[in-house]
Amino acid sequence: MRYIHTFLVLFAVCALAALAGCGKEQEPPVVLRFTSNPAGAEVSVNDTAIGVTPVDYPTQRGSRVIAKYTLAGYNPDWRNATADTDKVVEGRLEQERASTLIVSYPGNAQVFINGELAGETPLVIADQPMGLYRAELRKAGFAPLPIEWELAGGKPRYLAQQFETNIGKLTLTTEPDKAYVFINDKEVGLTPYHTELEEGQYRIRLSKGGYADVTENVIITRMEELQRDFRLGELPGKLQISSIPDGASVFLNGELRGTTPLVLDNLAPGKYQLEVSKAGYAMESAEAVIAPGQTTQLSGTLVLATGGFDLDVEPNGVRVYLDDKELGVSSGKTFEVRDLEPGIHTLRIAHKWANPEQQEYPLQIVKGEILRLPVLKIWVANAELTMRRDGEVLRGYIEEDGPPDAPLLFSPHPGVRTSIVREKILSIKRLD
Repeated sequence: MRYIHTFLVLFAVCALAALAGCGKEQEPPVVLRFTSNPAGAEVSVNDTAIGVTPVDYPTQRGSRVIAKYTLAGYNPDWRNATADTDKVVEGRLEQERASTLIVSYPGNAQVFINGELAGETPLVIADQPMGLYRAELRKAGFAPLPIEWELAGGKPRYLAQQFETNIGKLTLTTEPDKAYVFINDKEVGLTPYHTELEEGQYRIRLSKGGYADVTENVIITRMEELQRDFRLGELPGKLQISSIPDGASVFLNGELRGTTPLVLDNLAPGKYQLEVSKAGYAMESAEAVIAPGQTTQLSGTLVLATGGFDLDVEPNGVRVYLDDKELGVSSGKTFEVRDLEPGIHTLRIAHKWANPEQQEYPLQIVKGEILRLPVLKIWVANAELTMRRDGEVLRGYIEEDGPPDAPLLFSPHPGVRTSIVREKILSIKRLD
């Protein structure tokens, strides 16, 4: 009974206390606004998810809470908050970061990220945020190698990449050989030519003196060989011909092409039969070899096809004949005779008062030579003497005609000289 009484007393006290509290107003909650940098983080309060920042959380004044912020790619953040008034509780998230190690086989490859050179393999890229990355590895002689990787969960990545060769082979031959080879306008050697090139397009030029250049674009494919054979086209040549004297006719393979000096263009390379001729000169023949793209020069002095001579004849008035054809009468001037056929000719001098009346000389004419003959002299009477005693007429040559009282030196025949007293001479007649 005693315990029942005690219970009733306690119940009454509690009831009175409860009745006393029912007479007060209930206090409004405090609003905690949870935000984050960056926004969009998930928030849990006292391990209970309440939403994504920014998010409002009403709670009883004076209560204490622990807020956790989580966002993919970021390290989580925790914040303590006391609900003493409405307030903003901001979480600050730091990105997760990790490193990437890139190696290549073979090594020392260039690594390009977003088109910019980041370094050479092996390459460590440190402190990278989580996410998707792309890069390209480049190395001479190998095909560019694109790579892609993702960083997640703050874990580092190890990337090992194997290159494939980017090299192809090129072989160039020409007919004829020894042509200069230019690749992208850079001289690299002579044909036959062998090389290795990276995959791609190249401009090839072949050049050889006397031949037309050959230009061609070729495409080199990795791990393949390209072989190209070329027959070079010969360039025409020139023939330059001169002669002394000029004005000679030029025949090429029997066809008249002009007179010297002469330049013949656009001749196909090869051998030609050349003949040069001029009136009065011996024809000259030669073989002209025309080289591709070059000028062949031929020159020469023409040799007279005939001969000739120079001749002085004494005394004046003597007629001069060659092969019975009169050349003229001596007058103190030199006879210049040209264009005679080589061989034996007959030279004759004559005068009606000569003793003998004419003289002949054989003459050997040599091709291309002008002979200087010795002076030809013939004995010619220049007067007739009539003798006083018997009227005899003497024809001869008065060598000296001195004073009237001096004897007369007279030559009646070649090589004979006599002295005649003038009283014995009836008259003296001069002969023309």
